[in-house]
Amino acid sequence: MNLKKYLLDFSKERHDFDEDLKVTYQDKALTDTINRILAKNQSDLDKTVLDVEIKDLAIKLATLISPIDGIVTHIDVPVPGVNVLSTTANFTVADPENLVFEAEIDETDIGKLKLGQTGRLILDAFPNTPFNLTVDSIDFNSSTDAAGSTIYLVKFNLTNDTDLSYRLGMNGEVIITTNQKEAVLTVPIEAVSNNQIQLVEANQITQQTVVTGIESDTEVEIISGLTADQLVVIGNKSK
Repeated sequence: MNLKKYLLDFSKERHDFDEDLKVTYQDKALTDTINRILAKNQSDLDKTVLDVEIKDLAIKLATLISPIDGIVTHIDVPVPGVNVLSTTANFTVADPENLVFEAEIDETDIGKLKLGQTGRLILDAFPNTPFNLTVDSIDFNSSTDAAGSTIYLVKFNLTNDTDLSYRLGMNGEVIITTNQKEAVLTVPIEAVSNNQIQLVEANQITQQTVVTGIESDTEVEIISGLTADQLVVIGNKSK
């Protein structure tokens, strides 16, 4: 509304100036007094033009523009009419269609991961809707989790559905396939300690050395030292 008022003032000054020049002093010799009057009118017109330009610039500078399309998820100063400085106020804009899931990987496992490896994500909010994703980035710098352990953040790009069901802050679990074999002999990981397993033979517990292969969080591959028909003790038992 203020800009419209200044535009009206400008139109009036422009009209008055044109009339003074065209009607009052047309075809007359310009005296010093007339020159001063015209100079004053020109000055008033110039001031009005500056008022319009200043108001227009103020409106342009008062408009905040995000470099991306998205949803504003955080505003430091949510009160209208307050001057916002770039050094004091933070605004967060999220792209709801393209999200990133961050997985915390322990430092003991980070050496097994590579870019492009496949992962299976299951969000707590949608346990029956797993996602097949790929490792898109692995942080070079380490972080610390809530327990104080050293971790690395591994990121997976996640495309949202048409209903924008997946939201910021959702928790989940990702299973990353680092190696895969088929038709191999495995035992529970608790059954192996320092490449030793315990067997039950003739009602006795005996120690057996084995050669292990790949392993998961729950199972370990046995390459040699064990056959499928032998009975294995889970955990360390003395009898």
